Amino acid sequence: KIPYILDGGNCMVGVESTVISVTGNEINILRLGGVTVESIQDEIQDSKFKIQNSGKPILNIESSILNSPGQLKSHYAPKILLRFGKMEDLLAKYSYQKKAILSFTQKYSGENIVAEEILSTNGDLHESARNLFSALRKLDNSQAEIILAEKFPEHGLGLAINDRLESTTTEK
Repeated sequence: KIPYILDGGNCMVGVESTVISVTGNEINILRLGGVTVESIQDEIQDSKFKIQNSGKPILNIESSILNSPGQLKSHYAPKILLRFGKMEDLLAKYSYQKKAILSFTQKYSGENIVAEEILSTNGDLHESARNLFSALRKLDNSQAEIILAEKFPEHGLGLAINDRLESTTTEK
């Protein structure tokens, strides 16, 4: 349906923008993104912060419309089943399936691992965010039956990466 796709190269941030709503001295983070919660808190002090329904659509009850762009369940969902959580638990649960692994820094070993993408061997969350979607696409094109994605640190861009992986988790 789309006659042309313009490839602008690699993104500087990798995950979509952060979306906030400001009402009085209350800051509602509608979508976690490239600007971290910590950065916002450093700039806007003496305010209450709230992250709304991470990974899930946020609807305005009165009008039943999204409060912000980018709040649909998923922008990119792999064709292959994706599961997200603690990697050791996922590897045990899906031990007999051909699997692709998406990890932060660590290479995992085990039977039936047919593809693996490590987002940052040195633990850089910015690098991980930049690599996230291209890594998911590579794993989606592998011979795996399932993609196992580990949970990232719960700070900085790790929150946005976890948000994308949680909202990308597919059910089949």
